[in-house]
Amino acid sequence: MALWVLPAALDAQPFVFPTFSRSIGSATALAGSGWSVKDSVLGDLNKDGWADLAVVIEYADSIRERREDSIKFHRPRVLLILFRDTAGDSYRVICQNNSFIWREDEGWMDGDPLDVLSIDNGVLEVGFHFMRVDDIYKFRYQKGDFYLIGASTEQHWANAMEKYDVNLSTRKSEHYWTDPDPPHKAHDVWTVLKPAPGIRLRDIKEPSSLDIF
Repeated sequence: MALWVLPAALDAQPFVFPTFSRSIGSATALAGSGWSVKDSVLGDLNKDGWADLAVVIEYADSIRERREDSIKFHRPRVLLILFRDTAGDSYRVICQNNSFIWREDEGWMDGDPLDVLSIDNGVLEVGFHFMRVDDIYKFRYQKGDFYLIGASTEQHWANAMEKYDVNLSTRKSEHYWTDPDPPHKAHDVWTVLKPAPGIRLRDIKEPSSLDIF
């Protein structure tokens, strides 16, 4: 049974991402037509008491893809969120984002940047790791869609560190850092953010396009 709506010409440019249109029984059912499952996690995202599914899939071949800073040649990735359909004992796609997940070769000199995919207390967390930098983005299902509710970035050096922790629900942001020179004094500054429209996961191009830190 086909799970995809594919473009008529697979070798056409620019690359056209498939649309996932049918219910599935597990994350492995998303593999096919050149795609494989990179990571997946189960957890209740819509508070109905059933475990939902978040999956990152990766294309087998490298393609020319326009990213925020340039056109690159690499394997694209897709983030999918699926709700559990208890009546049919299956999962159906609720949200698809074709650009948010960093690609394997976008991790600078530190390898694949994709680090954490987790669900905690109804919140989907997507984490990336770069050399001395860890970023986490948090999404929650509200108002009928998935919205960014918070993000953090933490950087470490030999003798110092710096961290931003932004909560878009409370509209508060923490900036914490330590001085590189002894006695390595710590600083902790809180800021109240101005009201702003909600940021839907499906609308985010890349993490670097989010001006929140």
